[in-house]
Order: sequence, then C-alpha cells, then structure tokens
Amino acid sequence: MRQDDATARWQTASRIGSPAAAGRPTPCLGPHHLRSESGSSYHALPAITGLSLQEIGRRSELRRLATLLMREAAETIDAAGITLASLPQLPAPALRAMLRLPTPIAALLPRLMSRSLGTTPALGSTLQSVKRGERTEIDYLNGEVVALGRTIHRPTPYNETVVELVHRVEATGTFLTAAQIMAAVKRR
Repeated sequence: MRQDDATARWQTASRIGSPAAAGRPTPCLGPHHLRSESGSSYHALPAITGLSLQEIGRRSELRRLATLLMREAAETIDAAGITLASLPQLPAPALRAMLRLPTPIAALLPRLMSRSLGTTPALGSTLQSVKRGERTEIDYLNGEVVALGRTIHRPTPYNETVVELVHRVEATGTFLTAAQIMAAVKRR
C-alpha cells in the first residue's frame, strides 16, 4: 500500500472515531495491524452473531470460519509481498505454520485464543459498536484484506462475505445464526 493510501485511510478512520486510527499511518503491517488483519475474524464474527469472543471459540463451525478468515488474510498479505510482524504472544512464523495445517487442526488456534480471554464475556470492538448503533470499523479490518486482494487480483471470498454481513447487521440490528452465516459463505 502506498503511503498516501495508508494516510488517507487513517484520516478517514480518525474522522469516524475508529479504533483502527489508534496508531499512526504506515504502509507496513506492524503488530497492531497484523492483529487487525489476520485476527479480524474475532471482530467480525461476534458483530455478526452477537456472541462473545469466547462463545465464537466454543462453536466448531464458527472456529472453522475464523480459521478460514485468518488463513485468507495471511495468504493475501503474503501474496502482496508484505512481511507480517509478530505479536508478543503469537509470532508471525507460528501463525503462518498453524494456518498451513489442515483446517480441523488449525481451528484449534481460535479456540485457544478464545480460552485465553478469561470468563468475562469479551465482545470485541466491532460488536460493541453494533450494540451502540454506531458504524463499525469493519472496513478497516476485514475490508482491508478485501481491498488488498483486489489490488493484487486475489479473491477474498470469506472476508468479503463477513464485511457484507457486518454491514447487514449494522443496517438491520438483527444478528445472524451460524447457519445463516455458513449459507452466505457457501453462496460465494
């Protein structure tokens, strides 16, 4: 991403009060942006379902979709030639290795991540925005994966679907079931 594109997105995020604007604009994906891009499923899925992050981690079909979202994001970022930075508790090489495993095994990652959150329901910032009736930052999370995919001509069907579904929930205020989400994913 060019510096002026990154700056424009950051300025837009700042105007709408998005948590995506918490840092400074940069064309590289640092630790915060990695979490936002590769781990964005933890913001999108609660916003679509109304479920806590922990509950997402307990449901096998949603864990599988979370894994597919993270895999698609990581592969798109890699295909764009962007080097992922490591998070303190999740080094980028470990994330890539985990996401290369067969999906049933890789789906343990979202389960472990959700268990590390404790017992108090963690809603995620995107769901909190939906509950307040505010516009979410989904376009700056999963939407960034979609935009990057378009730039490098790489399909991002899972991320495109969750962006559309979050916008539907924003517009209607009605959460979707796991079955409705999976049906939307299969239509892609």
